[in-house]
Amino acid sequence: MKYLCKARLFLPIMIFTILVSVPLFWIFLEENVSVISRIENRSLVAFPSLTFRDFKTAVKRILQARPEEANQLFFGQFLDRSFQQNIEKAASDQFPVRLDLINIAKWVDREVISLAYSFLSDPAIPADRTTGFFVMRDKSLLIMGPVRFTQDTRMVIDERIENYAALIEKYPEINFYVYNIQLLQASEYYPMNPYFSDADQGQGLEYFENNMPDGLFLGKMTLSSMEDYVYHFYRTDHHWNIYGILRGYNEIHDLLARNYSDMTPALIPERYVTFPDIQFTGSLARKSFYYLSEEFEVAEFDFPPFVIVEDGKEITQNHFAAYLRGDYQTTPYLNQYGMFYGSDKALLDYVSENGSERNLLIIGSSFANPLEPLLASHYFHTYSVDLRHYTDFSFSQFISEHPVDDVLILGDNPVSFSSDKWIINP
Repeated sequence: MKYLCKARLFLPIMIFTILVSVPLFWIFLEENVSVISRIENRSLVAFPSLTFRDFKTAVKRILQARPEEANQLFFGQFLDRSFQQNIEKAASDQFPVRLDLINIAKWVDREVISLAYSFLSDPAIPADRTTGFFVMRDKSLLIMGPVRFTQDTRMVIDERIENYAALIEKYPEINFYVYNIQLLQASEYYPMNPYFSDADQGQGLEYFENNMPDGLFLGKMTLSSMEDYVYHFYRTDHHWNIYGILRGYNEIHDLLARNYSDMTPALIPERYVTFPDIQFTGSLARKSFYYLSEEFEVAEFDFPPFVIVEDGKEITQNHFAAYLRGDYQTTPYLNQYGMFYGSDKALLDYVSENGSERNLLIIGSSFANPLEPLLASHYFHTYSVDLRHYTDFSFSQFISEHPVDDVLILGDNPVSFSSDKWIINP
């Protein structure tokens, strides 16, 4: 009976200890700053701060019969709950051993999922209960949820087709190209297609190609099998690997050469390099906390001299030399693709000393990052624009400041044709 009473007291004592110790941990933090979570590839939310000066000023405005200013200065954040919401987000992000607890919760998720699917024959099962990702039964790779092809999809594609037609009509002196990267979840080889009645299975690309305007040049990296996907893409990340990058580069080179007769030959890798101490765990593993790893392999090229300019300053976007020196991290879940090929930027200007007088504009997502220096080796200026960083991008204003001969829209379905977020304002 004595030990039973002690056992009954243990749980409330433990809960009380946590309730007291966690706030004390937050109070005595050396700095109240946002910390980068490498695993999640994002900044953690810091606790919001209140200043006595703001409070004093707000009270003064109330005494001066200026309540609107007081509300804006100080009290508004309480009335609209923004302060409380920031507290909640920070409490979640700054909770001690948060990642360990997430890993435990994910492990429980996977055990429940495995039990639920143990009597089913699905080729892949959910990797967790939140991301919508799947893991193959043999744990060989992680895959995303399916791309859907619906009436709404057709409407957006029609809108994108009209946008391309308007650009071609308004700027007949410029060559417009689209290079579509077919991902597994948008192909007929996606293993979960039978379970989704509206799975794309390549229909979106086919519809776009059959209805695209005259004067638009289309290139496409299509899959021929599941093995083809595994060869050209990472098993734990949504991006293409070095072999997919090289295939894309060579196909885009041939596409651009249609209207660029003296385009220099495509670069050939001098060697391939694998970093044996990097166990690459890509975005799919990182977001689902499903630990699968693979090799991280890259290629070395003999580039013509060039500089990369962002906001008037030279930067380094490709970090091959640093990686070759061993200047890299081996932390699990680290975004090696982004660390090596560079992060997404609103606008970059590659200025190359290769004798070319032509200029290229690339509009694309992170799939374009490794291709930028390769394509820049054939142009004088190569501009790279990521429309996700803009709310009011104007093509006419851009080319008035940066004249171009060729425009390449590069990416998967949303970038190429199926999302209105990538519409180019003429």
